[in-house]
Amino acid sequence: LHGSSSSSRMQGDAAAGGSGDVEAELPTQEMQNLVIEQLQNSFNMGRIKEILKHYDSHFDQWTLAVAMDHVQKLPVDQRRASDPDTKEVKQRLSALYMHLLPEMDPCRSVKLLQTLAQLGVCMHEPGKNQEGFTAVNRHMSQVSEVLLKMDNDQDVINMLWALAKHSHHRELAVDEDLFRYMAQYLVTKVPSLQFRMLSKTAQAYALVGINEWSLLDSICAAAFAKLQSGEFDPAPTINLLDALSKLRMENDSFLAIASLKLKANVAALTPSNLATVAKALAEMRYDDETMWRRLMEQATRRMSILNPSQVVSFTWALSKRGIADVPMHASLAGRSQAILDKFNASELASLVYLLGKQGLEPKSLMPSLVERATALMGSMSLRNVSNLVRGFQLLDYGAATLTDQQQPEGGEPDPAAQLYTMAAQRAKEWLKDPEGRLVLSLQGTSEEYLDEEMRRVERSKDEHTADIIERVHYKSGNVVETRLYHVSKKHFKSQNLSDIALALADRGAADPELFSYIAVRAKETMRSFTLMSMVDLVCGFAQAGYYDKETFDELERQFGATFSEMGPAYLADTMWAFATLKHPLNSDLLKAVMDSSWSRWHRMCSDQQVLARLMWALYTLNADALQPDHAVFTEFQRLLEEQEGQTEVADAGSGSPEQAGSTPSGQSS
Repeated sequence: LHGSSSSSRMQGDAAAGGSGDVEAELPTQEMQNLVIEQLQNSFNMGRIKEILKHYDSHFDQWTLAVAMDHVQKLPVDQRRASDPDTKEVKQRLSALYMHLLPEMDPCRSVKLLQTLAQLGVCMHEPGKNQEGFTAVNRHMSQVSEVLLKMDNDQDVINMLWALAKHSHHRELAVDEDLFRYMAQYLVTKVPSLQFRMLSKTAQAYALVGINEWSLLDSICAAAFAKLQSGEFDPAPTINLLDALSKLRMENDSFLAIASLKLKANVAALTPSNLATVAKALAEMRYDDETMWRRLMEQATRRMSILNPSQVVSFTWALSKRGIADVPMHASLAGRSQAILDKFNASELASLVYLLGKQGLEPKSLMPSLVERATALMGSMSLRNVSNLVRGFQLLDYGAATLTDQQQPEGGEPDPAAQLYTMAAQRAKEWLKDPEGRLVLSLQGTSEEYLDEEMRRVERSKDEHTADIIERVHYKSGNVVETRLYHVSKKHFKSQNLSDIALALADRGAADPELFSYIAVRAKETMRSFTLMSMVDLVCGFAQAGYYDKETFDELERQFGATFSEMGPAYLADTMWAFATLKHPLNSDLLKAVMDSSWSRWHRMCSDQQVLARLMWALYTLNADALQPDHAVFTEFQRLLEEQEGQTEVADAGSGSPEQAGSTPSGQSS
């Protein structure tokens, strides 16, 4: 655990100061005082690292507390996570904590665990983070019994919060039984807790995704009473609001009074506070027009200091609630352009998708978005590619292929064509793997790849048990090793496949090789497709003119099980796609579609384009020959005669992929 032998530690070390032989003769207490003195006179991570290396055998829990406190007080720029000295200091602090934990005072163990969490220290050595964290959970379960006997609710809450923070958004598994057991105790203590401790408790449960309804409901009631009595503090109020939104828990009374208090004090909120409030209120479907207006006004005033994450948060909140605030969107677009070079791949893809979903056309921003997207394409996950191309398609940006007459002067490649071609290529890199991974290296039974979150994963096979061993390297620094009996996980979502197919087909970038990968992956995961995913996928194939019989047979089976749940637009678009690619639907399904259409005929007739598309598909698939006297045909003929609009069907599509008519009416959500 210490990383060095006692003999090497006691050798003279000029960097740490003093002679090892002289120090070895000092009594324990004096040696610890010497260590504390040296720590207090250290002003950088390099010096602290040397002290931890040289004196690690002389640390007790008090000396360790002094070291952690000193590290915590260093300026932020001196404890950057990427700094090698900082990494080693954190590893040594973690090792010392684990070594001293069995004999540590219960309250001290909680305090130091909380400090480690605040410093972002990973528990135990890489590859055994879960092992170390499990040991900490086990020890804290024992500590909790002592804390309960002491009736120490403050340390119980600090313990839960520290464990939750160390889980790093559930990268590591916490002892859920401990959290549920402590919830029963904390319910009785809620009325006497300070506001900040109420908020901290909710945060702890939100971080590990455990919704203890009775505890959280009592927290909301206590928070409501405090706010009503005039006890208002922005930070814990916002943190509690954020925790409730993450747990999908809505408490109307607390939400109303918290919003009222925040509305009155919105000018005092930081940009980070504003972004958090906007996301939380949007997630909880809160629609107070005055509140949203004041939030947007304050965000506009602070626009020059928003970072990419905050820009995306505000854009997401506006999209989620369907708020068409043109000045705010213009300000967000302007800020995005100013800091576009700071956007990472995920933030950029999300921004483009949200702008497209809102139906905005930031023409001045578009060239910069395309340039940045092209530069970041090599670092995009499949989900990023999906959001990016779907967003640009919704923004109606460019087409991937241009005629000779449309090519820019000088033979320069068209930016749109280049973007969509690169996106298709990047998607192929992910989808050519059966699991949807980006494989980096393959040697025998060992391989290294990136998963859907762009995390590096090492996979190997245990020669003795034949188990599959995976080591996942998280961005937090955690390296978690797991054993699998077999691999069944897919590193993509069905909507990713649908969005890529639909967007690239619509933009004229339907790469045949990519579509063959999409077809195979869709066939393998068809049961996971939602109604919208299936409709988007089949329409994407139809627009691209790509047909794979096995995939369409699977799509037909899925359609047969779900068509009764479809609205008129989805039903018409799916039938249009089958008809465009001349896929022969079985007669029983065709009859069922006709019966379903007739049962809601008044809805079908409410949109002439939808009706024309459906009827064109039925005629193209020869459904009229199957049952010529069906009510849908006789009634449709009557409508045509009344309106003298027989060109309606002809205009819906000619039946060939190249001339199949206009874009599907229900292309997307």
